[in-house]
Amino acid sequence: MRNASSQRGASLPEIIVSSAIMAIIAVSILSLTIVSSSLSRRASYEYIAANIAKSRIEDARGLIKTSGFAALTNDKYGETDTKLDQSGIPDENGDFRRTTTVTTNYNSNVRLTSVSVDTCYYLNGKRSKRLINMTTLFVNM
Repeated sequence: MRNASSQRGASLPEIIVSSAIMAIIAVSILSLTIVSSSLSRRASYEYIAANIAKSRIEDARGLIKTSGFAALTNDKYGETDTKLDQSGIPDENGDFRRTTTVTTNYNSNVRLTSVSVDTCYYLNGKRSKRLINMTTLFVNM
């Protein structure tokens, strides 16, 4: 039989210290995961907002092809703070906002029309700090 003094094991202070180290590691990994998830979601929303702006520019191009430049005026095509879902479809509960501005006779040139689209998003109820803007010029030949 072995003597109690010859048995090897962990003492209470060693267990407490190792538990504290494990807790610090676990909290660090958890906070890293939360930050990573937040950044990933924000990047996804920025990508969607850019695609919404790009889609609006392409819609303007299609409108010119089907209806001509007369259909592309700020009164007919412009919009202010339209609420959209992730697909770019108008939705009162959407997380995205889009403003479209059409400038005819751009830079005093009667042949140029500018279409500018600004998009932003709301993430966790807060408006994005970054505004995504896409602008293009159309030439009426």
